[in-house]
Amino acid sequence: MQFDAIFVDRDGRAVTDIRKEEVTVRQAGTPVPLRDLRFQTRLTAAAPPAAPAAATAIPSPSPSEAPAAPAPVLVDGEPWIFLIDDLAMSPDAFDRVKVGLRALFSKELPPGVEVGLLRTGELGNPTTRLTADRSTLLSSVAGMRYKVNRWRGGVVSRSGAHGASNGSGDRVFLEGTLGSLNSLIVNLKPLPGRKVVVLLSEYLTLRVNDRDVEPGGGSGTWWGVLEGMRYNDVAARFRRLGQVAAASGVTVHAVNVLGVVSVSGGGRVELNEGLHAAADQLGGLYFRASNDVADLLSRLMTVEQGYYVLAYVPPDGTFDDRGRARFVPVSVSVSRPGVTVRTRQGFFTR
Repeated sequence: MQFDAIFVDRDGRAVTDIRKEEVTVRQAGTPVPLRDLRFQTRLTAAAPPAAPAAATAIPSPSPSEAPAAPAPVLVDGEPWIFLIDDLAMSPDAFDRVKVGLRALFSKELPPGVEVGLLRTGELGNPTTRLTADRSTLLSSVAGMRYKVNRWRGGVVSRSGAHGASNGSGDRVFLEGTLGSLNSLIVNLKPLPGRKVVVLLSEYLTLRVNDRDVEPGGGSGTWWGVLEGMRYNDVAARFRRLGQVAAASGVTVHAVNVLGVVSVSGGGRVELNEGLHAAADQLGGLYFRASNDVADLLSRLMTVEQGYYVLAYVPPDGTFDDRGRARFVPVSVSVSRPGVTVRTRQGFFTR
C-alpha cells in the first residue's frame, strides 16, 4: 500500500528530512511496519511559458549520528485544480482571489504542474481544461466576473461566522460547496498519480444556524461541534468525502479568503472550523484568513515543493472482504517534536 503525506513544522513550513524511524503508520489502529519512505520533489525554479498542454476536461463539481533521510526523487506532471467557492463569496473576497491567482500564475507556478480553474457559483464553467500555459491561466483569471448570489446576506451574521443571514442560505452554501468538491474529486479519479485541489472560500458553515445546535458538542473543537449537531449528517458527509478523496488520490488544501474581520470569541472559531475540517479530513493543509491571498498561495507553493511517499504491506486479511468494498482507516504520526503530518484517511479494499 502506497500513499502520500506532507510533514510541516509549527510555522507551516515543509519538513523534507524526515527519517523512516520517526514515522509510525497504523492500519485500523494497529501499527504496521513501514517499508519505504521517500521524499519526491519537483524543480522550484520558475518555468518559462509553455505551449498549452494536451487538454483534459474535468467535470465540475535530530541526532547527528542518525541515518540520513533518503535522497529525493524528482517528479512532475501533477494536476492542480483551484476550486473558487464564489457561491457564497463577497465581492471583496472575489477580488482578493483574482489578485492572488494573478500573482501565483505570473511567477510562482511550479514547473510541471497543469492547472484547471472551477467555480461553485452560477458563472462557473461546467468543465475546465488543464494547462501549464501561464498566459492562458492569466487570461482566464482576468475574465472572471462576480455575480451576487440571491441567498447572500452580509459578510458575517449575528454569530459572526456566516456569510449568509439565514439557515436556508447556510444550507445552500454547505450543499453547494460539498457537492462541488465531491463531484470534482470523483471526476479526478481516472487521472493517474497524485492530484491536488485548492479550495478558495470565505467559510464553510458547519451550523445551519445557532438554534439548530444541540448542547454537548465537545471541547470546542470543530469535530466536537460536528458531533454535537442535530444536523450531524454533516459529520458523516465529511468522513465520506475523505474516503472518496483517498480512493481518488486527491489531496485538498483549504485557503480562507475571508480576510481580517472584527470577530471575537466563538465567532472567530467558527470562521475557521469548517474549512479547517475540510482540509483535515481530505489530507491537506488549512491556511487561515488573511487579506493577502497572494501570500497564502505563495506559502502553499512553498509547502508543495514536494511530498513524501510512504509504503507498507497491509496485514493478512485486509482484502478478505468477500467481494465487498470496505474502507480501511490509516493514520500516520511522527515523533519529531514540533512536526505534524497531513495525509489522507485510508483506502478502499476494491
